[in-house]
Amino acid sequence: MVRTAGHVAGPEVLGSIQYGVSVLGSPLVVVLGHDACGAVAATRAAVADGTTAGGYVRNVVEKVTPSVLAARAAGRTEDADFIAEHIRHTVDLLLERSRALAAYRYSPFHARGTDLRPSWPVRGQAAAGVRSARPNRSA
Repeated sequence: MVRTAGHVAGPEVLGSIQYGVSVLGSPLVVVLGHDACGAVAATRAAVADGTTAGGYVRNVVEKVTPSVLAARAAGRTEDADFIAEHIRHTVDLLLERSRALAAYRYSPFHARGTDLRPSWPVRGQAAAGVRSARPNRSA
């Protein structure tokens, strides 16, 4: 498990996830968001007000900004919509930045794609996953 504010994925996070998939054989990577996400809320405020956060919070806001702008451009207004967009954006980023993760992506819906439809498995949480296409080693 790798937990960061706004599930921002820097080199250390990508390395940890790649290790889990390619070395440890993890069959699933889950990007989990939650309601009342402070990173998304801070970014929405910064975009709306034109303000910038201080310190390292600014880095988080800068990484979340593309998701917030995409949700706004699509006419989204609800917190859950912004969080779902950020989850999709994060999964796309993981696949774009990591050849190892992109090599293992799988979807039952279309070849070499990723099912990015968010679901709410637990109240207050949303998730999107990248399932490994590797065969089951125990079979």
